[in-house]
Amino acid sequence: MSTPGDSIGALFSPHLIEEGVLSTLQRWLPLYLDAVKDQHGVELPEIASWGLVDEEPDRWPEQAYPALIVIAERTQSVENYAEGWYRATWPFQVVVYIQHPQRVWARKIAQLYGAVIRGAILQRKSLSDGGRDAEWTGEQLPFEAEQSRTLAASFNNFTIEQDEVVNWQAGPKDELPPNEPPGEGPEVKETAVEVEPLEAQ
Repeated sequence: MSTPGDSIGALFSPHLIEEGVLSTLQRWLPLYLDAVKDQHGVELPEIASWGLVDEEPDRWPEQAYPALIVIAERTQSVENYAEGWYRATWPFQVVVYIQHPQRVWARKIAQLYGAVIRGAILQRKSLSDGGRDAEWTGEQLPFEAEQSRTLAASFNNFTIEQDEVVNWQAGPKDELPPNEPPGEGPEVKETAVEVEPLEAQ
């Protein structure tokens, strides 16, 4: 039995990138945290909150740190590459926020988490479904020092190239959606026109 999706084809949404990245990290992060402990002698705190929305860190409670957020951004490139198919490149960020009373340790933990994120994403780059490969494009390490704490972060930037985003040649070939009777065009019954007199020159 055919469905509307059979004729319309793929309708890719970048939420699949965000959810794929989050799922990959939730599954594989413990292994990479063990690797950091072996290599650098630091036992990193486990992620306390996971999300897909970049909220203001100042609004989080103390127990929310470390916090990991995945954010897909606007496309970098779009290409119509074969038989009506479009491919696109989506950048995305994986952000880890760290809070610690000592500035050096806040930044160190953020930097180590940045290394963990890079390893987990690039070495598991198919992102759970085997359909998309991630490339790393850089990292930022901002921090904000206050009297009682330092808030540090690792912003890891990646891109994903996605084939078969949409096919412009697909879709229904009928003039009207199914089960919709042909209708008459809108009837214009009255038109109001306001005219203002010209000022004398």
